Amino acid sequence: LVMLSLGGMVVGGVLGSRTEVEEKARRPSRPHDVRVVDVRRSVDDVARRDLLEGTLLRRTMPLEGVGRPPWDVSAVRAVLPDLDVPCRVLFIGSGASAAPRALVREHPSARVRVLERTAATIELGREWFSTDLSVGDDDRLVVTAGNLDDLLLDVNGPVDILVVDRRGIEPIGGVAGLSARSQQALVDRLSPNGLAIWGPGPNEPGDPATPVEWSSQLYRRPGDGSTDEHVLMVRRSDEGGWPEPFDGFTPG
Repeated sequence: LVMLSLGGMVVGGVLGSRTEVEEKARRPSRPHDVRVVDVRRSVDDVARRDLLEGTLLRRTMPLEGVGRPPWDVSAVRAVLPDLDVPCRVLFIGSGASAAPRALVREHPSARVRVLERTAATIELGREWFSTDLSVGDDDRLVVTAGNLDDLLLDVNGPVDILVVDRRGIEPIGGVAGLSARSQQALVDRLSPNGLAIWGPGPNEPGDPATPVEWSSQLYRRPGDGSTDEHVLMVRRSDEGGWPEPFDGFTPG
């Protein structure tokens, strides 16, 4: 009886630690399909929804509770100018992000453009992650999908805030997967007093698209697991200053 009881405890422990993964949606895309999966694991109360491109994570959100604001929503809010000050914001690889639409709603003087590699990411982000993004021109928000090298070179005029989602460019090898002209465009498109935001990390100064003479500030926020979220802010000088800690992100 004692052995049976112990055996039952072991089996129960194994079953309790099992990870359940349910695919909710899939869209064909190149080079990998884009999928939405729900992940549940009772042993440590994991319940989340992931957007995957192949095996690479593009976006995640909790299935239960409200959760923290996503890293890019938090970072952009921390650096926005006053509501009556016009600003142009360029998002790269953010087709599954809620930040662009939130910015348009919250800042009446902002004009926003989103460059995304895959239309499938935009579609599933809208349907399952409440991004409210669609390819096209919608008032002060323009969303385009395609080759990032072509899209970047098509951006006219300077931008005041540049947001690069590293998960959005990871499938092409990160910044190194962009052409030399596109990497230079990341620098040239930023206004003299502009700010570039890289996330969610891990980020370190010295990125190949970041001039080494520019100033930078790294922020960290404890992640849901063992990995912290990192946000790197970069500008030409320290004159504009850096934001105070925001939504759990602290300098360091």
